[in-house]
Amino acid sequence: MKWFPKAGAVALAVSLCLVAAACGGQAQPTPTPVPQSAVDVAQLGPNVILITDSGFVPKELTVKAGDSVTFVNQTDQIHQPTGGPMFGGGIMPKGRWSFQVSEAESFDYVDYRFPEMKGKITVISP
Repeated sequence: MKWFPKAGAVALAVSLCLVAAACGGQAQPTPTPVPQSAVDVAQLGPNVILITDSGFVPKELTVKAGDSVTFVNQTDQIHQPTGGPMFGGGIMPKGRWSFQVSEAESFDYVDYRFPEMKGKITVISP
């Protein structure tokens, strides 16, 4: 009876397939997590720009002349926002970098290391 172990295995496999098919087969969609970046900005205080894997949050920021702007790197990569009056050195993963704006102007910036990441800072008179 050498055929029995093979026949038994085939019968077991067929039975498992039938049971799986009878269970409906459709998985419930996994809820998309709400990004924490919007919450984090509010908790960190004013004039904070988060660096995330999907870009800068917020992409546009308005501040007053004399204010400081802080970039917070939430990724595992070094980032380097550059543009207008700012030229940040590399911001290490989970690190921060701040600079002070001195005059009313508007300027675009880009991540020197990831040029697809772009943003804009508008500086208004106090």
